[in-house]
Amino acid sequence: MPNDFQKTCQKCLTNYDSALTSFGKLKSSKDGLRSLCRLCRSVAEKESYIKNQAKRLESGRKYREENKETIKENHKRHRENNKENIRQRGIDYRKENSLELNERKRQKRISQLEVFRQREAEARRKNKDKIKQNNKKYYGLNSQAFKQRSNLRRFRADQATPVWCDLALCAAKYAEAKRLTKETGIKHNVDHIDPIAHPLIAGLHLSNNLRVVTETENRRKTNSFTPYRIDINGNLTYFTKEELANA
Repeated sequence: MPNDFQKTCQKCLTNYDSALTSFGKLKSSKDGLRSLCRLCRSVAEKESYIKNQAKRLESGRKYREENKETIKENHKRHRENNKENIRQRGIDYRKENSLELNERKRQKRISQLEVFRQREAEARRKNKDKIKQNNKKYYGLNSQAFKQRSNLRRFRADQATPVWCDLALCAAKYAEAKRLTKETGIKHNVDHIDPIAHPLIAGLHLSNNLRVVTETENRRKTNSFTPYRIDINGNLTYFTKEELANA
């Protein structure tokens, strides 16, 4: 067979100058190429797949069912022979699609929030000593940053404390958090209901803006702010998304 030659597609009748690049290979034909050009063959294969989709899917399912071990062994051998390429493809894919992957993870966590919380709580319980050691090591390596953050928190609290604040009432909240921590064994924190450092609201360091919550609940809230109402008995109730949308 010559290096290259002209060839006409039997379906679209287009005459191609470069047959080797425009037609797929077929050993049983005289010139070693298929009679349909790559474009026509692609269209024909798509039409055939749509027409026989159910049959093909059933055939594929049946083959996988009958050759489970063979397929498993082939996949394992492929992963072992191409370990570095597979690893690099995974790295490249995660870099190119990081935003989409993070959003997908976030949506999955939201839809299965309780499952994730239970799983994380169980993991913390099983690895309590290891987590404690890792936290101690991390704090040792980043002690300066922790001190700066703690100083910044105290500075913001001082800035948000008006001169007429009753410091004794505020101290009582912190004493209550310590008492609950000691009695229950669950660490409690003092949380600012209205954050003192938030772009939308400037809460004050006052006793009526403080509440005692578990550390888990406090960390879950972070620096977020959700509009709320307080009834005549002083009970705090947050607005739901539906109420905010209809407001």
